[in-house]
Amino acid sequence: MKFHSEMEDLVKDFTVVVGSRKLRTNRSCLEKHSDYFKAMFRIGMRESLTSSVKLQNIDEDLMCLIIQHCERGVPVRVNENNVFRVLAAGMMLQMDALRTSAENYLITNLNISNALDTFKAADFYGAHSLREYCEKFICLWLEEIVDSLTPENSEVVRNLLRREYSHWNEDLMFKAVMAVIRGQSAERAQELFDCLYAQDVTLDHDVFNLYKSAGLGLRGHRKGNSTLAVIMDSKVALLLDRRSSKFVRFADMPICAVGFGLIAHKHHWYLIGGEDRIGYGKWNKTVYRYNFLKSSNSRCWEPFTEMPDCRRSFLTYVRGNRIFVVGGYGRFRKSLEGEIATLDVETRTWGREQPKSSRRDSDRSNHLNNDEHSDRNRFNLLYKLREESLAEMDDEELSIRNFPREIVKCSLHFGRNKIVITDRNDLYFCDFTAKEAKKLEVQSSSGAKPDFYRCRLVDRTLFNVLLRTVTEYLIDIETLSLKEGKTYRMTDETSYKNVVSACVIPYF
Repeated sequence: MKFHSEMEDLVKDFTVVVGSRKLRTNRSCLEKHSDYFKAMFRIGMRESLTSSVKLQNIDEDLMCLIIQHCERGVPVRVNENNVFRVLAAGMMLQMDALRTSAENYLITNLNISNALDTFKAADFYGAHSLREYCEKFICLWLEEIVDSLTPENSEVVRNLLRREYSHWNEDLMFKAVMAVIRGQSAERAQELFDCLYAQDVTLDHDVFNLYKSAGLGLRGHRKGNSTLAVIMDSKVALLLDRRSSKFVRFADMPICAVGFGLIAHKHHWYLIGGEDRIGYGKWNKTVYRYNFLKSSNSRCWEPFTEMPDCRRSFLTYVRGNRIFVVGGYGRFRKSLEGEIATLDVETRTWGREQPKSSRRDSDRSNHLNNDEHSDRNRFNLLYKLREESLAEMDDEELSIRNFPREIVKCSLHFGRNKIVITDRNDLYFCDFTAKEAKKLEVQSSSGAKPDFYRCRLVDRTLFNVLLRTVTEYLIDIETLSLKEGKTYRMTDETSYKNVVSACVIPYF
């Protein structure tokens, strides 16, 4: 009753004219919720003196809902039919709550089919945070979106080129430029090419060479748009800021476990599996998802789906929209070697794959010890997963000349090839085209062979995570060498001691 009496006591002292309707409302309520009306009333504009304002380009029904929101606190419900009208009204009336609700709806429902249209709307209405989110999303999903680009999307391509998170795939960015350049003026086309190419790197591209020979002055450029994230004591994620050479706190972890898998796929982190402490029987079967494109105050882990069984200390691989969970251990320390579970991130469903073993593996089992045979199988299995299907590959396809005889403790994707690290800390470049493994010579400042423990690749840079130190090694395939670069040390200010996991994520 008190609520109704307060509403009845509201003085309808202002009129908002929208189309053919005159909506009576309270001036103080409008001023409280809208910076647009606050400025109007405090500056003393003509509308404040006449106690009436006529609004253009706003829906009548939506304005009724906005007035109810201002007077009674009734939230404006956003759906796919009114989201852009709500966004436009929020920007026009300078109502942060209205704008934020529309942006959150668009971000939650953003996908590869509507990303370009959402970017255009954000750019048109001046929603800068939404536009920046769309740019990052399009950058991560460019391979799936590039074929949908038209000359109308030249602005988004220009922004991708100008910002620090330009896509690492030069050929893909070139394809994007060619898709939006049709119908553009010569000056506009030259501007796009100037954004695409800078100095220091030469592209081996037929179309590029054609334009270069035509005297357009194209230059090659490649920006690193990824960085390293390390998980400390299973409690917090630290992000390596490569500009300041410092580790910054990025996210708190949703669980404290060992043997979990942390996978960066497009604009999400996925945390899978793990056990509280080995042998205690407390397992994590919830898959958590974390959207790292969102602003820091709105990022959080959310339960995504449940695992079909318990698993820890496994290998992971991403192909398309599926995450492959390979091997590891289950309950009672049961070995799950060779067992593959797959998570479809679109449908949130689990499946299983059972690849066929190669005769090459079984033949070698007679003269390889069990550990080495297991690691070889893991390496071959990951190579199979890289292909279009899980069909059996013949012996000739799997044969790699000069492949190391030692145990493989780590294998990393390097383009369509691999960098393999053995238990003796030797590194090999496995060229699957030439079907040959070539040893890389390590050039370290100390002269001693480094201990490669937890390694990740970012473009052509190998990050070696050891204790509280991260060292860069630059890979030069032409000279088959690994050159030591920067060393990043975690400051003593943090109380966390151990790095339990590391992964590569997009760097924006």
